[in-house]
Amino acid sequence: LTDERPSVRQAAAWAAGWTGAAGAALAVPALRDRLEAEPEPGVRAELLTALVELDPEGSGPLAAGAIGPEHPPQLRTAALLACADAGLPWTRDHHAAAVDLLPLEPHVSGRYDETRNEPVHHLTLTLLERDTEADRDAVGALLDAALRHDDPDARAEAA
Repeated sequence: LTDERPSVRQAAAWAAGWTGAAGAALAVPALRDRLEAEPEPGVRAELLTALVELDPEGSGPLAAGAIGPEHPPQLRTAALLACADAGLPWTRDHHAAAVDLLPLEPHVSGRYDETRNEPVHHLTLTLLERDTEADRDAVGALLDAALRHDDPDARAEAA
C-alpha cells in the first residue's frame, strides 16, 4: 500500500478487499490509513471499494462523504457504488452525483475491480435487489436521466 508506484498501491488495495473476514482485522486499519494519505484518484477509488467490501457498516459513511463535486470523478463514482453496496439509502445527493458524472464508465476504467465495470448496470441491479419502492423509483429516475442525457455514451449505459 505504500509502494512508490500507484499501480502497485492500486493492486494491493484491490487484493486487500478480497481477503474477506479473515483479513479484515488487519486490512481495514491499513486501508483507512492509506486512504487518508493517498493522492492518486484511481488508488483512492480502489481503497474505498476495498474498505466497503470488508467493513460496509463502518465504511459506508466514509463513502457517502466522497460523492461531492470536490472529489475527483473516479473517487465519486467508486463512492456511489460503495454507498449502494453498503446498503445506504439512495438520496437526492446520490442521484445528483450520478447524473453529474454521466457517463460513469470512463470513471471506472483502469480499475482492478471488474465487478463494477458497468456502473449504471451495477447500481440498477443493486438498488432493485433491495426491493423497495424508493429504490425502484431511484432506478427509474437514474435511467430516465441517463436516457435523456446529451452524451450518447450516457444513453448507451442506460440501454
